[in-house]
Amino acid sequence: MSTLTIPALLTAATSPRYRRWRRLIGGLLITLLGGFLLVTALAAFVYLYGEALRDPLPAAHSADAIIVLGGGTYRNGQPDRAQARRVQHAVDLYQRGVASYLLCTGALDRPNYAKSEAQACVDQAVAAGVPSGAILREDRSANTEQNLINAQQVLAANQLHSAVIVSDSYHLFRAQRLVAHYGLNITAYSPAQATQGTLSPGEALWSSYREVGAMLWDTIRIVQGH
Repeated sequence: MSTLTIPALLTAATSPRYRRWRRLIGGLLITLLGGFLLVTALAAFVYLYGEALRDPLPAAHSADAIIVLGGGTYRNGQPDRAQARRVQHAVDLYQRGVASYLLCTGALDRPNYAKSEAQACVDQAVAAGVPSGAILREDRSANTEQNLINAQQVLAANQLHSAVIVSDSYHLFRAQRLVAHYGLNITAYSPAQATQGTLSPGEALWSSYREVGAMLWDTIRIVQGH
């Protein structure tokens, strides 16, 4: 069996083929690192942008309705953590007199789930003391873009003209971009963290990274739509 000698190894390490592979791998690693740093910077911006909206809270009577963007449910129909805190924050704003109506949004997360996001929102709001007559819903939307478009249609059908959007802090930058694109009449954005407390580091990190991917997907979908 032949073995490579030290001179042979040195010769191989300085060969043109080796140098090409080294440059290729080095360039790939630099590209991956640069992409990771860019995504990290965008995720940090998205999160901090929403956090900056905590204070001040929307003023009383500042809108006709409070739109609650869907956060998700469990299979048994119970709201997940994001959904529960968004709805509770919206209830707090309603009880402060920010608007006369809540508008719950969101379809079923999965076909076999017990409740839509909108129904879970309605149930939680009613249990928290909001009159059922003050709650509107749209339960056809499967993403944030549809949440906003369908909510605007519900507002128009009920002769309501302005709204405050409630969601988590990491979600509000994307929501604002979509509102601007579709020209919706939103008077304020209010993160659930204003009354429900700061997210855990793990949830804030994961959700902010995920939002960067969701923004890219929104952009692709909008471009394809045109």
